[in-house]
Amino acid sequence: MEKIFLRVTKDCYPYEWDENHISYSLMKELREIFTQRKVKYKGFTKIIDWFSFKNKGKVEMNFGDISLFVNIQFSTGEVLRGVAFLEAKRDSGSKNFESISISQMERIVKQAPYAHMLYYL
Repeated sequence: MEKIFLRVTKDCYPYEWDENHISYSLMKELREIFTQRKVKYKGFTKIIDWFSFKNKGKVEMNFGDISLFVNIQFSTGEVLRGVAFLEAKRDSGSKNFESISISQMERIVKQAPYAHMLYYL
């Protein structure tokens, strides 16, 4: 995953160095890799589906920039579903991420305690 994130961010720099553009590029790449992906492990097959969305408006304000939904279907037919929320920030060159707002982070954590920060360096 880290290699994917690194490649996508490097590909966007410097001409598409925009937080939303990077996020859309990353989501597209993840969908291409993890849509209807079959994983075999110890004789069992799992089908993995990832759905990613760029949040907007109130959803973005409360949960962050990206919502990621993951479905894993096991060979037994059971399905495990999960969701992750990501707030993305890009570096403007100072390495200090001035756009981070403590009140924004507190608001997101209140709604989604396990949300993650995604730093574009």
